[in-house]
Amino acid sequence: MDAVWDQILKFLAQIITPDWGALIALLPLAILGLVVLYLLYLGVSYARAGPTRRGRQRITPIPPPGVHAPVPSFAPFFGAIATFLILFALVAGGIAIPLALIGMALALLYWGREAMAEHDHLLGTERAEIEPAPTEPPPGVHAPVPSFQPILASIALAIIFFGLVFGPALLLVGIVTLVISLIGWLRDARREYRLAEQADETGHLAPPPAPAFPIGTLALFAVLIAAGILVQAGVFPPRTSTTAAAGSSPAASGGTSGGGASPPPSAAPAPKGDVTIVAEGIQFTTADVSGPAGKPFTVSFTNKDQGTDHNVEIKNGGGQEVFKGDLVKGVASTLYNVPALPAGSYPFSCTVHPTMTGTLTAK
Repeated sequence: MDAVWDQILKFLAQIITPDWGALIALLPLAILGLVVLYLLYLGVSYARAGPTRRGRQRITPIPPPGVHAPVPSFAPFFGAIATFLILFALVAGGIAIPLALIGMALALLYWGREAMAEHDHLLGTERAEIEPAPTEPPPGVHAPVPSFQPILASIALAIIFFGLVFGPALLLVGIVTLVISLIGWLRDARREYRLAEQADETGHLAPPPAPAFPIGTLALFAVLIAAGILVQAGVFPPRTSTTAAAGSSPAASGGTSGGGASPPPSAAPAPKGDVTIVAEGIQFTTADVSGPAGKPFTVSFTNKDQGTDHNVEIKNGGGQEVFKGDLVKGVASTLYNVPALPAGSYPFSCTVHPTMTGTLTAK
């Protein structure tokens, strides 16, 4: 029974106090899963949709005179701003809290004043019987036709977010696909506008054509994504290897002073240092390293991720930066000159990818 109880406690500990570093590393996969599930949901909904019905089969009642939807109001914006100020004041503290509460009170008073004015207007309106509306909407009034452009724009935004993580090639592909989807969206809007103008002139609104499935645009997206992945992975264009001696590069001869050194040619061997750190697969291969305390030392840093920028930033226990190395585009190596550190543990990470973390122990 004790062993079973220990297993239950270990399982609950993983839920109550999880390893946040490991969970953060899984965020890109979680976002990708949500996007895929959402696209599958849209596809299933589209496949299960019934036949298109352009005509109006039911009679829409006309509201009595004087009854209308609420007029546009700035009150929700003021309320949102006041809510933000309250949340900010809870962090800042001090006099910001009463000022934020005063702002929220003013926003609510403004909102209440508009609501009372609307209420008084409705009370002063004569009631009338509900009359049936005509079978057709007024000239130029119609629901917009379905469009695939929002789905294409969502795919483009997902590519942009992946590009921010994995490199500029995918980021460029995301920007290009977003521009393509926005141009298509603009074309749909212009087509809608021309239909509205035609309805105003003729007094009759012709049923808009059903949108065609964007097989060509999706094929173009697939080609661009494949090209971006190949470029980001270094498969295309092919790169010629260069041979350089370790002593000929600035990093191998001791590096440069300051924050860090420029990376040597990709084929050069990694320079020797007091501490060795390697980045591969968007993570540090060794999470715990040791270095000398009380004197300056060198860190041999190797970036094995092709076309991806990495570096090493060291902070003290209070979260203050004590060293920040220059970015190194893979595949390359460099030698960082780190100032003297007192004995203790220092977390280090990559400034481009915060999920890449490790611990440096000075002793």
